[in-house]
Amino acid sequence: MTWVLSLTTVASLWLAGNKWRWCWLFSAANQVLWVIWNVTSENWGFMPMSLIFMAVAIRNHRIWNRKDQNEKSL
Repeated sequence: MTWVLSLTTVASLWLAGNKWRWCWLFSAANQVLWVIWNVTSENWGFMPMSLIFMAVAIRNHRIWNRKDQNEKSL
Protein backbone atom coordinates (compact mmCIF):
# COMPACT_ATOMS: atom_id res chain seq x y z
CA MET A 1 0.00 0.00 0.00
CA THR A 2 2.78 2.46 0.80
CA TRP A 3 4.26 1.93 -2.66
CA VAL A 4 0.99 3.05 -4.27
CA LEU A 5 0.72 6.04 -1.95
CA SER A 6 4.34 6.98 -2.58
CA LEU A 7 3.93 6.75 -6.35
CA THR A 8 0.80 8.89 -6.14
CA THR A 9 2.76 11.48 -4.16
CA VAL A 10 5.48 11.51 -6.82
CA ALA A 11 2.82 11.81 -9.53
CA SER A 12 1.29 14.83 -7.79
CA LEU A 13 4.68 16.54 -7.70
CA TRP A 14 5.21 15.70 -11.38
CA LEU A 15 1.82 17.16 -12.27
CA ALA A 16 2.62 20.33 -10.31
CA GLY A 17 5.82 20.67 -12.31
CA ASN A 18 3.71 20.43 -15.47
CA LYS A 19 1.41 23.13 -14.05
CA TRP A 20 -1.66 20.92 -14.25
CA ARG A 21 -4.50 22.96 -12.77
CA TRP A 22 -5.88 20.20 -10.52
CA CYS A 23 -2.55 18.88 -9.23
CA TRP A 24 -2.99 20.39 -5.76
CA LEU A 25 -6.42 18.86 -5.26
CA PHE A 26 -4.96 15.54 -6.42
CA SER A 27 -2.17 16.01 -3.87
CA ALA A 28 -4.62 16.88 -1.07
CA ALA A 29 -6.71 13.80 -1.86
CA ASN A 30 -3.55 11.71 -1.79
CA GLN A 31 -2.77 13.05 1.68
CA VAL A 32 -6.24 11.99 2.85
CA LEU A 33 -5.24 8.47 1.83
CA TRP A 34 -1.98 8.85 3.75
CA VAL A 35 -3.93 9.95 6.85
CA ILE A 36 -6.16 6.87 6.54
CA TRP A 37 -3.06 4.70 6.22
CA ASN A 38 -1.47 6.44 9.23
CA VAL A 39 -4.52 5.69 11.37
CA THR A 40 -5.04 2.10 10.25
CA SER A 41 -1.36 1.19 10.58
CA GLU A 42 -0.92 3.30 13.73
CA ASN A 43 2.08 5.09 12.23
CA TRP A 44 1.47 8.29 14.13
CA GLY A 45 4.88 9.72 13.30
CA PHE A 46 3.79 10.31 9.70
CA MET A 47 0.54 12.05 10.67
CA PRO A 48 1.97 15.59 11.11
CA MET A 49 3.69 15.38 7.72
CA SER A 50 0.50 14.22 6.02
CA LEU A 51 -1.57 16.99 7.58
CA ILE A 52 1.01 19.65 6.74
CA PHE A 53 1.31 18.42 3.14
CA MET A 54 -2.49 18.52 2.87
CA ALA A 55 -2.60 22.10 4.17
CA VAL A 56 0.15 23.17 1.75
CA ALA A 57 -1.65 21.52 -1.18
CA ILE A 58 -4.90 23.33 -0.34
CA ARG A 59 -3.01 26.61 0.06
CA ASN A 60 -1.28 26.17 -3.29
CA HIS A 61 -4.56 25.32 -5.00
CA ARG A 62 -6.11 28.54 -3.67
CA ILE A 63 -3.13 30.60 -4.82
CA TRP A 64 -3.20 29.07 -8.30
CA ASN A 65 -6.95 29.72 -8.60
CA ARG A 66 -6.49 33.32 -7.50
CA LYS A 67 -3.81 33.82 -10.15
CA ASP A 68 -6.05 32.26 -12.82
CA GLN A 69 -8.93 34.55 -11.87
CA ASN A 70 -6.71 37.65 -11.90
CA GLU A 71 -5.33 36.75 -15.32
CA LYS A 72 -8.85 36.25 -16.71
CA SER A 73 -10.00 39.64 -15.41
CA LEU A 74 -7.18 41.48 -17.20
